[in-house]
Amino acid sequence: MKKAFWNTYIGLLTLFIPIIFLTVGSQQNRARFANDPEYIYLVNALAICQGKSVGHIDNPGTTVMQLEAAVIWITHLANNSDAQSLTDHVLDSPDLFVGNTRIVIMVLNALMILLLGYVTFRKTGLIGAALLLQLNVFFSENMLDHAWTKISPEPMLVLASLAFLLVIIFHLHDSNPNRFKYVWLYAITIGFGLGTKATFLPLVIFPFIILSGWKKKFLYAGSLPLSFVLFTIPAIPEYENMFHWFVRLIRNTGKYGQGSAGFIDTDTYFPNIIKILTTNQIFTLILTFSIFLVILISIVKLFSKQPLQNSLRFKSLIGLQASSIFGVLLVAKQYNANHYLIPVLLLSSLMLIVSIKLIATRLNYTRNGNPIFAAFLVLAIFLLVKRPAQIQYANEGYRITNLEMDTTQLFINQKYPDHKIIHFYPFSLNKFSALNFGDVYTKRKILPFLKEKYPDSWFYDFYDNRLANWQAEILATDITTFIGNKVLFTGMPKNEDEINILAERGIPLRTIYHGRIMAIYELDTTRYFQKLEESHADTIIVTSCSAERLSEDGEYIEESEGERFGGAWIRSHEAARSGKYSFKIEPQTEYAIDYKLDTLFTDSEYEISIWRKSEDLWPLFVVTASDASVFYKAERDYLLIDEQGWQLIRIKFRPTENMTRDFKIFIWNRKKNISFFDDLTIRRIRHS
Repeated sequence: MKKAFWNTYIGLLTLFIPIIFLTVGSQQNRARFANDPEYIYLVNALAICQGKSVGHIDNPGTTVMQLEAAVIWITHLANNSDAQSLTDHVLDSPDLFVGNTRIVIMVLNALMILLLGYVTFRKTGLIGAALLLQLNVFFSENMLDHAWTKISPEPMLVLASLAFLLVIIFHLHDSNPNRFKYVWLYAITIGFGLGTKATFLPLVIFPFIILSGWKKKFLYAGSLPLSFVLFTIPAIPEYENMFHWFVRLIRNTGKYGQGSAGFIDTDTYFPNIIKILTTNQIFTLILTFSIFLVILISIVKLFSKQPLQNSLRFKSLIGLQASSIFGVLLVAKQYNANHYLIPVLLLSSLMLIVSIKLIATRLNYTRNGNPIFAAFLVLAIFLLVKRPAQIQYANEGYRITNLEMDTTQLFINQKYPDHKIIHFYPFSLNKFSALNFGDVYTKRKILPFLKEKYPDSWFYDFYDNRLANWQAEILATDITTFIGNKVLFTGMPKNEDEINILAERGIPLRTIYHGRIMAIYELDTTRYFQKLEESHADTIIVTSCSAERLSEDGEYIEESEGERFGGAWIRSHEAARSGKYSFKIEPQTEYAIDYKLDTLFTDSEYEISIWRKSEDLWPLFVVTASDASVFYKAERDYLLIDEQGWQLIRIKFRPTENMTRDFKIFIWNRKKNISFFDDLTIRRIRHS
């Protein structure tokens, strides 16, 4: 009776670490509107809520998107006082949904830490083992930062890894460890982890080592693909792209599948291994100690010729080591932070516990709980000294980031309320840049909703020299035409060289505020208009097409200059922007217009525009060289919309020496939509 009461009392200690994890984590600041990675998952989750597939498959990360989609639905149902549609609600208050998802994942992780500790204590009777497994989440400051402040695969990897450890605890302490249920439990937890991020791959090794018999191993191997599919259902249409993405990661030496061909870059690979081992001192010490122990036990067994006691435990230690070593070797290819190592780092405590138990068994020492508890105390004291300062430093960084972001926006609202904003993209912390970045990774599935809700949002990508209204691109010479004379540029500060480069590109700026992570610049209109006058541009209309006149044979649209355009068979009088006719695109029409521009001049820019009437932002308007690798541009976003709902689509470019002939202009109805097109115009802009 006393023992049961004592065990219950001691078991309450497993509440301690989850409470600390949840309490401290919920008080941490996070950078609001952090486009990468948080808004990738938010906007893809919104796509799932709309019944669409996801566009982002790099991690794959679908478990994060599925969970966030559920959070979006629940938040929308519980907190929608303005009776908005779900999409409008998310686009109005995106950070509300990001923040709620963060809390949900944190609570789930805290509950899993509690469950892991409780089950371990119940199965082993060792409070030290339970607390040591729970403490593992504090071994890496980077892991804590991701678990507390990010909506990304990493917090879900913590959840998946803890669930995996839970299965191992059940397996190691089962009176009949050969049950087939462990085949399915390992397959499900590992499928969940792989559906979250490919860095979970090293843990695939463990069941192959610990499961007994080839039948179980084959069943496990056969179940893994099915489990992976289960947790990546929203990404099924993107499986082919996912496959090619991972092939590039394997075949190329650089990060994210870039760089030269080759499996590894030896100049960085081996130094990265050293960096991983020196950065993660606790992990390295435990792994080294356990490897030495396995070698020692193997030598003793070889010479004693006695059967190994508790071979399941010994196999589990080898499996944990193999997974850990493979994890280091895998991540070293493109290591830049510890979040790639989360699954293997969370094996550390169990590796230490199993090692201590094996030593105790060899020495016939029955009180193995004492050294395990001692190990917990040593590590807890070490982390208590080291972690608080690191946590406080990271938290302060997020706090001052948010403060500067808020004060900068307040300054703009008070001092420049009549100015239009162009956001430096993607290096800018604000709602519009974050949503734009996230939508790129849905393959623009949310673009029509963004365009309708925030039509006057502008972005400038310094490195690509691309100025756009969402996706619709304009040139520097168009700023005052489309945006106005009162314009601010905001976002990540630019240095003096970058400011000079912008001036050379026709975007002269005056500095208003230059801070740590935010800056405000005003378009210098005096210098801007002076540069426009110096350019001496003459515009010539090369040709145009309004679908009004058929050729004599009735097979083409023919304009007054004798130019012919394909698509006579889709000419329609149902809608027209000018005249009586337009091109009607129907689901059975895949391509239309099909005009060839034979000769281009490198001293000129070309502006090709057309007006579209459509319920969404399809079909595509395409301009391409005969060799698409030389030049290809497809545009679906519009710059203007008139009172009748006609959308102006425009493509501007300057030909180079290798792209002066045989350009095709056509409409590509990739989504099999119904729409109308009218008033195609090709302009040549000569600069003297």
